[in-house]
Amino acid sequence: MKIRNLNIRKGLISLALASSISFNLVGCNISSTKAISSQDLYGEIMSSMNVDDYETFALEGDLVTTANLNFRTGPTTKFEIIKTLNKGTEAKVLGVTDNGWYKIEDDGKVGYVCGEYVTFHPLEKQNDEGEDISRYVYTTVYLNFRTGPSTDYKKIVTVPKGQALLYQDYLDNGWYMVKYNDKIGFVCGDYIDVRDEDYRDDFTKVAYATTDLNLRKEPNTKCDILYGISKNEAFEVLEEVGKWYKVRCNNTEGYVLASLTRDLSGVFVVVDIGDQTLTLYDGNKILLEVDITSGTKGSHDTPYGLFSIQSKTRDTYLTGPGYRSHVDYWMPFYYGYGIHDASWRNAFGGSYYVTNGSHGCVNVPPERTEEIYDAVEVGTKVLVHK
Repeated sequence: MKIRNLNIRKGLISLALASSISFNLVGCNISSTKAISSQDLYGEIMSSMNVDDYETFALEGDLVTTANLNFRTGPTTKFEIIKTLNKGTEAKVLGVTDNGWYKIEDDGKVGYVCGEYVTFHPLEKQNDEGEDISRYVYTTVYLNFRTGPSTDYKKIVTVPKGQALLYQDYLDNGWYMVKYNDKIGFVCGDYIDVRDEDYRDDFTKVAYATTDLNLRKEPNTKCDILYGISKNEAFEVLEEVGKWYKVRCNNTEGYVLASLTRDLSGVFVVVDIGDQTLTLYDGNKILLEVDITSGTKGSHDTPYGLFSIQSKTRDTYLTGPGYRSHVDYWMPFYYGYGIHDASWRNAFGGSYYVTNGSHGCVNVPPERTEEIYDAVEVGTKVLVHK
């Protein structure tokens, strides 16, 4: 691990300042051989900054920027801006620094971007047991999260047992590079579980009804109605048949007029109040399915509709009439309604919401909330339906 020598930098600044000072003593003029301007001084200070001050670990994959983002010559905001990358820019990843910046290649140039404003997609790998490593891995014990891939590196924090970690890379020595609490670090693979969630991927996309409509047995309006779909209710599209979609809705397959639906794309969240589930999608892939508890029925109902994540906040308090609750992850999507962890609940799903629901928010088990928080961004769509 390379550590920046702050004393050397302070000495350089002091020396540079001293070189610009002149003194007058008893008729004798004592001055520097050359006075430098503030611009020259800034240049001297900047030239003392070195990318090698930051340890860079090799990493393979691609990333997408989630905001307009400065592409710099080094891994802090002190380094020169090469250019600004537009939101949605894709780039090849070459490595990641010990302070969480990604080293990337864009348009033939190599530089750095802050890891807080990108979504990283790692190169697909298998571990030593031949298991395919998916988006998340899980701790099987209380486990040290370190700055490098061995016990010689400093411990950042101890991660709880059963914690989901955002996978970055699997190393030759059996350690995993992961993201936890917005930091890049390393955990020993001897205490990591690679789960096969076995999520369904037997559909082409997800859509929702823009009005109440009928799910029919065949692709025509004269055949039997199998189920009445409510406005905003989501369903999985299996195939397109002319002007119709063949879909799966309420565990039933049938046909709906495509003109009465709207597609969802990218990463989005679907909250099913009737089933008390939250499903996190990325296009036609399910990233996560989890039981939730929504607003108490009839008194604090969670609003239905298509919304968007308005902000993301960690370690905060939610307050209202008669309560003040601490949450680790807060993702509001409509006024005071949002998605958050609920450590005070012992169970989720089922019919708890009928009499013992929330004040309207979507309560998620604490051990799964970070997965949602890491996957969504401000603007991510949230569809809530009954």
